[in-house]
Amino acid sequence: MRSVSGVIGSLACYGEARGAVEWIVWAGQQCRLKGENSVDNEHRSFWKNPWVIGIGAPLIVALILAVVHGFGSPTPVPSPTPTVSPPTNPSSLKPRASVTATTSATPAVSGIFHQGRLELAFNTCADLDAPPSDSRWGELSANTDAGGGDLCSQYPSFVGVNSATLVTVNSGTDTTCQNATGWFAPNLYKDLNLSAGSFVCVHTNQGRYSLLRVITINSADNSIVFSVKTFKKSGD
Repeated sequence: MRSVSGVIGSLACYGEARGAVEWIVWAGQQCRLKGENSVDNEHRSFWKNPWVIGIGAPLIVALILAVVHGFGSPTPVPSPTPTVSPPTNPSSLKPRASVTATTSATPAVSGIFHQGRLELAFNTCADLDAPPSDSRWGELSANTDAGGGDLCSQYPSFVGVNSATLVTVNSGTDTTCQNATGWFAPNLYKDLNLSAGSFVCVHTNQGRYSLLRVITINSADNSIVFSVKTFKKSGD
């Protein structure tokens, strides 16, 4: 790079010749006019003034440096700083509503397995899992060793046998027995205090539900007539 004196030396000198303004080039150490007349003494004294030189020279140097830097490499623009959101306060989060799974208390009724009239004599039992072709419901003696029985009668007392259980209910819909509670223990006779229109549920030894409605009671021989609906179980 050229020295400061060289840079300043490349500047123009101002002169006036024959009433016209003319620029001349400073070659080396001296500035000479291209015209016929020399520069006016007043103008010479102005440019030789130490105040002018002391103030003007630094300004010229600064201007030159600014021009040089202006044509240099552009100042890199800093990348924007990514904005990071502050962590969310857990207490400000709205809790989601909890979802409670619900299941049916009992399997849905899938249809009727066997439906019909049951005439149950005193001291006899009925097989409530008997097929539809058996109109007598496998009626047999109260001897539980005979097998197949679910409900035995010694009116006014009744019992569930072969692991079958029973309970009295207040209504007779198709889901009453599946939703019933308070089942009596098997193999224990219990006075059910039945009358015409009463309902009894039996959970059979094969896992089906039977709904029995009392039609008539014969107090002379302690026989009883039921209307029975045994519902299908899974797999029927």
